Amino acid sequence: MKKRNLIALVLVYLHSVCLEAETIAPLVKVESTVNIVIKLLKEINPEMTEEVRAKKLLEVRAAIESSFSFEQVARRSLGRNWKKFTEDELSSFMDLFSELLLKSYLKNFSGIGEAGITFEQERKLSEKKVEIHSKVTIENTQLPVVYRMTLVENEWQVYDAIIEGVSLVANYRSQFDSILRRGNPQKLIEILDKKVNQSE
Repeated sequence: MKKRNLIALVLVYLHSVCLEAETIAPLVKVESTVNIVIKLLKEINPEMTEEVRAKKLLEVRAAIESSFSFEQVARRSLGRNWKKFTEDELSSFMDLFSELLLKSYLKNFSGIGEAGITFEQERKLSEKKVEIHSKVTIENTQLPVVYRMTLVENEWQVYDAIIEGVSLVANYRSQFDSILRRGNPQKLIEILDKKVNQSE
């Protein structure tokens, strides 16, 4: 219940800054989310109690989940392999993959530190898909990051991130295809479970 409340608060904030023309809503949403996440992570410090730190991390997770569709990332990463999974296997896969993605995002955002992030343009791919182009500047190096978003139930959601030309979804699809060619869905679930626990 607390988690739902946190997500609701973040969504209310995002809706409040997305009252401009619909064409700029996706860029505003992803930029707002990234800025919120970085701000919250900067507030975390070693002097915090575990309870306060845990609460702050829940806020971070809620912000990420408000703009990133883990179901979309999972479906696109599995591709045709999605049909090989039973309902129970899909449930386990989604839980583990979502957790792995969240931890990966948290790690990447935490590493940004004082780097500068600029959101440059929004490019329309279709009526329900756009690309948001951004750059992360670390010292004198610029890292291009493209967020691909789709319209899901009237909400713009990120379904892929392309860093220096490398697609997150394509990278996972390649790995999953390789694992599932040699094994079955349960094998993939076991591997994800191990990775999630290793990243604790």
